Amino acid sequence: MNNFPTSVIVPDFSVYDDAVDFVAVKKAGAAGVIIRAGQGIVPDAQLVRSSVEAPKAGLPIGYYWFLDPRVDPKRQAEAFAASVKDMQTDLPLFADYEAPDSWGGAFAGWKNLYNFLERLKQLTTHEIGIYTGYYYWQEHSPNPIFQSASLKYFAQYPLWMAWYAPQSLIKIPAPWTEMMFWQFTEGGQKPLGLDQNYFNGNLADFYSRFKVAPAAPATGRNITITENGANTVYQNVTTVDLKFADGTQKEV
Repeated sequence: MNNFPTSVIVPDFSVYDDAVDFVAVKKAGAAGVIIRAGQGIVPDAQLVRSSVEAPKAGLPIGYYWFLDPRVDPKRQAEAFAASVKDMQTDLPLFADYEAPDSWGGAFAGWKNLYNFLERLKQLTTHEIGIYTGYYYWQEHSPNPIFQSASLKYFAQYPLWMAWYAPQSLIKIPAPWTEMMFWQFTEGGQKPLGLDQNYFNGNLADFYSRFKVAPAAPATGRNITITENGANTVYQNVTTVDLKFADGTQKEV
């Protein structure tokens, strides 16, 4: 793949990034953010703060839940939905499917990812996607020959994939043919953070795809003019032209 757009950056953050300065993230050029909502049945310690501060900074926001194979996936879906229920949500809710095999657990494998997604669909109207890595998915997804129908099921969910190599080497795993987000590094620097992602499109595509509008920066000031005891407030302006009874004018 040589044509994945690289103009729209959407970093993702978790408790491991400490208290993120989302104003600085916005100024550094991020179009939006994806926040770790939790793992297992435990919400991320920074979730509440991030869900407030990111939108305040003018950043559209989405969330992901780290799927833990040691916990019932339906309970995890319920914890995810409950954690973000009253939070602003502009981007999808992602199932983070990448837990190492060394963790063990009674709920490993794609059938439990299926159970997680099906339960989450019952609990939210938000779009749902899947985060994974190419090789992880190859090893932990339905067999494309003997379980092709099960594999095709996952195509309904947009793909957010980690691939830390040149885009010319990117491989898209079946059943997908494209990615919504490409996580191109886990070694980024502040303020954009360690994990950085490109959106598959330009900025206009991003706003259109998620039905969000760019935040209008407050570049001016509020000016109050008092005339005959009545106040008129001009908001977010740089100047106001005044006309007086004698015909003179003044800019303030």
